[in-house]
Amino acid sequence: MSYGFADLDFAEHRNRGAQPCQGKIGDFSSYIKFVESAGARVIPLIYNEPTHILFQRLDLVNGVLFTGGWCKSGLYYEVVERIFKEILERNDAGDHFPSYAIWLGFELILMIITKDRRILEPFNAADMASTLQFTKNFNLEGTVFQRFPPDLLKKLSTDCLAMQKHRVSLSI
Repeated sequence: MSYGFADLDFAEHRNRGAQPCQGKIGDFSSYIKFVESAGARVIPLIYNEPTHILFQRLDLVNGVLFTGGWCKSGLYYEVVERIFKEILERNDAGDHFPSYAIWLGFELILMIITKDRRILEPFNAADMASTLQFTKNFNLEGTVFQRFPPDLLKKLSTDCLAMQKHRVSLSI
């Protein structure tokens, strides 16, 4: 199994000191390790490569991980939108092709799906800890929590152990 990793060209932007989007360019090695820990091989999908090369790479993978890039417009947004539309087309055609969007990648996909680049509003939850709220009769099987000791699960729901770093949110 191989997984595409929708990636900003971090080395290029670090060398030039440029940023294609608002926000900071970070180290996404933890996301790569996350995908590799599931047994997948990671292939970067670098947004500013020629389109034909990008889509050749997309043909080599079984899914795509969107990690981020806080962009409401520009080349990165357009490329992610094209990749996401391709994923939808493949799934509609019966080809199981998963996508997984984490943090800023989720925000970006949300804007693409809703066609509303202002759907997220400013929200101050940076450096705040909170509890996790488990639903009643929550089934732990098949989740990250299945191996947690009962005392840790209780602490997660009663003590402020979950770190929040949110700057935007959907308003309710």
